[in-house]
Amino acid sequence: VWFGAILGADGKPFKTRAGGVLKSWLAQLTPEGFFEHILLSNETYLRSEGVALNAERDLSKRVTVFGTGRWAHEAYTGITENAAAQERSGDQVWTGGGLEYHLTPTMRLSGSLTYNKKFAKAQYNAYQGYTLSAAHTWIWPKGQFFISAFNWINNEYNEPDTAISAGQREDDPPVRDHRLVHLDAGVQSADHQ
Repeated sequence: VWFGAILGADGKPFKTRAGGVLKSWLAQLTPEGFFEHILLSNETYLRSEGVALNAERDLSKRVTVFGTGRWAHEAYTGITENAAAQERSGDQVWTGGGLEYHLTPTMRLSGSLTYNKKFAKAQYNAYQGYTLSAAHTWIWPKGQFFISAFNWINNEYNEPDTAISAGQREDDPPVRDHRLVHLDAGVQSADHQ
């Protein structure tokens, strides 16, 4: 059983999580409950609570498979800078899985595919999509490490946002389509943690 909390200031979240680890011959299960509160301009912007379940199993000394499921209820509140924030309020569900392959004791490759469904009061803030991720982790001597990651995100929104474009052309798709590809890489020194 474990518990963690992060206390935040303006623009940063207060987060708390509690859960446990259950080990069986089939898999290691990690259930979790969480709560998050975000302030922007000293006003409550988002309160979110939910549950998650992670499972992983070693197939060999080098290969681990994993799966995850997560549900959250997100309650947005209108603030001075974004009076329409409550239109984003609703549930969000994630499910996915992947595998890790240990090349050496200090180097790992991982890949995953995740499905995400966002419900919202305003349909132009509701979407569903997929994320395809790949990562490489390399731990160096003296606590340094190198991490690189590639993520391809594709979200399809339920309706176009008429505040952005009041009209729809004949060749426009009936929904907004959002794609994002990013590549991250970084080195962390043990002296600068």
